[in-house]
Order: sequence, then structure tokens, then C-alpha cells
Amino acid sequence: ENVGMSPGGHTLTFQGTSLTDNHVFLDDLQISYPSSVSVTISVNNPSFEDNAQPDGGQTSNPTRIPGWNTDGGAFGTINPDNTDFANASGDTTPLPAPADGFQCAYANGGSGLYQDVGPLQPLTTYTLTVAVGARNSVSWGEGSGTIQLINGTNTAGNVLAITPISNNGLAGTFKNFSVSFTTPGSVSGDLTIALNSTTATQICYDNVQLTTQVTPVTVSMQAGGADPILTWPMGTLLQATNVAGPYLPVGGAVSPWPITPLTAQMFYKIQLP
Repeated sequence: ENVGMSPGGHTLTFQGTSLTDNHVFLDDLQISYPSSVSVTISVNNPSFEDNAQPDGGQTSNPTRIPGWNTDGGAFGTINPDNTDFANASGDTTPLPAPADGFQCAYANGGSGLYQDVGPLQPLTTYTLTVAVGARNSVSWGEGSGTIQLINGTNTAGNVLAITPISNNGLAGTFKNFSVSFTTPGSVSGDLTIALNSTTATQICYDNVQLTTQVTPVTVSMQAGGADPILTWPMGTLLQATNVAGPYLPVGGAVSPWPITPLTAQMFYKIQLP
């Protein structure tokens, strides 16, 4: 039976209700979770609203942007008036979608912004989505850049995935660009997100979103002669005599693993690398 559960801990119990010596056979027990559940990771100052500028204001470059580290020297924030972006009017009307809030960041001349968002997790798909835009005036031109997922604490780390971006044809508007990467079963280090310009023309960034989607890990139990057999795709098999633990590694357990019947009930978990 497929059962939807709320977040948090749960106990699965198989309990007989017959008062006589009747029994039910259980086989092919599988516990898994769906991959369709996305979780948003907190990004510091994702819409660049911190340290807001007055209407029509722009920070001189370079000016530190709260929550972000920077490469190069041509970047800052803009609080546009209605000549910069369609349907935008300073602090009275938000920027046009898919931007967010009243202010955005800009970079040009090979500059960029980056942020360490914490340790990488195994078997996880990371998706970075950024609203990219251009000012209304043709004098600002059209430029190119990249958005990146990097294994490390800064832009000197190993690039996991990179997607080119451009604000060509986006005068006065924004468009979402995304880049994704799925981690293997064993990872180390942090994840850094990076927004870069590769031309001298100003590119605007806003509404930075980072989501994760966990790859399903299934633990299955099948009949195997006298002993049931547990199978799992990766990780370490843990067991405990109490659902609350403590859970300890099962010495030498490699999938598929036969479970010798015990008088005490046992609980099992998989610990990912």
C-alpha cells in the first residue's frame, strides 16, 4: 500500500489481531520515499534587498553586497525607477517577474558574485535558478555570463555544472535560467553557487533560488530460504533493538544480507556515505 506521511519520525508495525494460533506471512516489504519532493535551501539575500538603495539609486562599483562574496570589481545593486525596467517604479512597484522585490544586483566586465551554501549532500539533485535581466535603455547593451554549481567554498573549487546566460532581447525584463547537478553516493566539501558576467556589458541578477531533490533509496526484504534477505543500493546497514536507537553498523553487512531470525525484534536503517 502506498501511504503518504507527514514530515518527522514514524514507526511501522505489523501486529497480529487473531486470538488463536493463526498467522500471516509477510514478504517483499519495501520502504522508500519519492523523488518528487523538492526542498528549498536558504540563500542569503537571494533578492538583493538588503542595504536597499533609494529610488533610482545604484551602488558604485565595487560595493559589498550583503550575503555575497565577489570576484572582479564591477558589481553592485540597483533600485530602479520606471525608466530602467518595465512596470518598475522604485519602491512603489516590484520588479517585473520572474524577478523578486524592488532591487536587483548587477555585474559586468568579467565580475561575479558567489556564495557558499553549506556541505554537499549525497544522492541529491541541486538546481540553481536565477532571474537574469537587462535595463530598458539600449545604451546598456546586451551581454553574456554563466551560472555555476561549484564543489568548494569559493570559485576556485571544482565546477560541477555550468550554464551560459544572456540578457539578449531582455531589455526591461527578466528571464529565468537554471543549472542542475546530481551528486553521487559519496561526497565531501561544500557547495558554492556563482553568478558571473563574461562580457563588459552589464547583466542584472535577481531572485536566486536553490532547490534539492533527493534520489530515492529503497530498502527491500525478500524471503531467502530460512532467513529473510535485506537489499539496499548503497550505504551502511544499521540495526537497533529499539526504534529510537542507538543504531549500530551491522558488522560485515553487504547487500544482499541475510537476517538471522532473532527472539528480539530488530529495526534497520541505511546510513549514506
